Amino acid sequence: MRIKHINIHYLLSILLIFAFNVQRALCLEDVIYKGEKQSLINFDEIKADDWLDYRHWLSELNSKIKDPLWKKKFRDNSYKEIMGRALACVGECRIYRGTKYAKSTYRSSIKEGDEVQTLDNSYLWIFLMNGTMVRLAPNTSVSFNEFNISTDGFFLYVRINQGLVLWSSRDANPLPESSLSETDALFLPLRTLSANFHKEKKTITEEQFSLILEDDQTHLKHVQKLNCVVKLNNKFFKEKESYSLIVMPNGSIYGKNLNFFGLVENLGSSYIKSYASTDTEGTSEVEFYYRGYKNKDAFKLKENSWYKVDSYGKAIEEFSEGDKIFGLPELLTKRITSVLLARETLLLNYSLPLFDKKITNDELIIKHGYRLWDNSKTESKINELDEHIKFLKEYTRRSETTNLNSGHNLYSRIKNAEKELNELLIKGDDMSSNDKNDENKETFKDNHYTLALNTYINFISKNIDTSNNVNQLLHEIWYQREGKNQTLDQCLAQFAEEENITSSSTNSTDSNNKDDNDDKNDIGNEIDKKIDSTDISGELKNEKNMKKKNVKGS
Repeated sequence: MRIKHINIHYLLSILLIFAFNVQRALCLEDVIYKGEKQSLINFDEIKADDWLDYRHWLSELNSKIKDPLWKKKFRDNSYKEIMGRALACVGECRIYRGTKYAKSTYRSSIKEGDEVQTLDNSYLWIFLMNGTMVRLAPNTSVSFNEFNISTDGFFLYVRINQGLVLWSSRDANPLPESSLSETDALFLPLRTLSANFHKEKKTITEEQFSLILEDDQTHLKHVQKLNCVVKLNNKFFKEKESYSLIVMPNGSIYGKNLNFFGLVENLGSSYIKSYASTDTEGTSEVEFYYRGYKNKDAFKLKENSWYKVDSYGKAIEEFSEGDKIFGLPELLTKRITSVLLARETLLLNYSLPLFDKKITNDELIIKHGYRLWDNSKTESKINELDEHIKFLKEYTRRSETTNLNSGHNLYSRIKNAEKELNELLIKGDDMSSNDKNDENKETFKDNHYTLALNTYINFISKNIDTSNNVNQLLHEIWYQREGKNQTLDQCLAQFAEEENITSSSTNSTDSNNKDDNDDKNDIGNEIDKKIDSTDISGELKNEKNMKKKNVKGS
């Protein structure tokens, strides 16, 4: 009995000491990210044996007491910031978060660590919080790893696993005015209704028949509207630069305000092109980093030139046939006025506080859910973000080299096993020689752009897209109700009013508080609301009756 009595008093004294230390540690202010839970316990990953183990709990408690900032560090490491949102998806687009996935819809959030994948005949436009637009072609996979904010700019760390990707940073300069139609018509009309164009329908009599020869100014006015909006938004979104590290299996690309087009193949060659930006103040040299444990050299890419990277990431050379092979995919993203207008709208809705240089770290964490990196540099202090970028360049080069070598070794073993099996079954000596010849051929499958190209051809011939999931009636409703023609004066007045409303970062909190519940609303719900407000069906019936009368009269 005496032994038990001593053990109980001994345990009680220890617990009292621990409780005192824990209370002292908890006196520090615990800053919680917006949308994050108060509890730090992840019940999905807890193991019962560790949870009930007293020694395990005691060791964790001691380590936490020694570091008073353990909660802040834990939250910073475990919290996943929102990197962007899906703008438009055609087909089936998946967002993988851990082992589960969800189908992408309009404004679906994409967080750090998410992998976005498009299936066959599926296309996706993604808006990133710094204003960068990313387009994924069919059978493409991209991992969005990091989105970091500092007082001077942004840093994005992304890995292209496979497929065809366009990476377009925001350009502060106006686009050249043109009356040519948009090329990426597959996504029209966009769910961001104010970004769509409106084509006026003219009733021409016999006396006014010459008007049919006049040029259509629809797309020209659309470009003018975009330039007007960009000029107004530059007051908020021009002061910070964007740095991007795009990692591929056989190479990495790093640059400021990057505009990039690339094709990545599994255990094959990669084809990349860096575009020149019209924003001359923000452009910089784009660097390519090789693969290899000791190769730390960087190759500077020329603007508007195609390059081919070998499958091992040890050589890069200019690819003269790039414009010929990739001409059609580049054409489809040449004029994307509606997408760029949608970007400006989403910037105002979600990203205004992120560009505020005067906002504090605590305010950014609590109100908006982002951490502000310290990029100040003194004699006794290093630049935190710069050191992190250096680490990522070194880490990705080594880890990707290991993965690449392992993949090639596995692939060669599989090929050797197949050859041995063929020799035993059909004695296929000729087959092995044909395989060697096929390896040297430059192949680029047209499934990356076929559907988008066919839609563009239909669009320029009919000025309406009926090959998509949107039928003729839905387009008719959209043209009449949603595609309202905004003049330049209305555009200036609208965005001048938004400028006064969103002049401070705190005023944009309400717009940033939109839940992902809105993502569940499809385009049919938006149309239904408009149908309820006006008798559109009656207008369409009248049009049909008029057409029938004209046919009978003729």
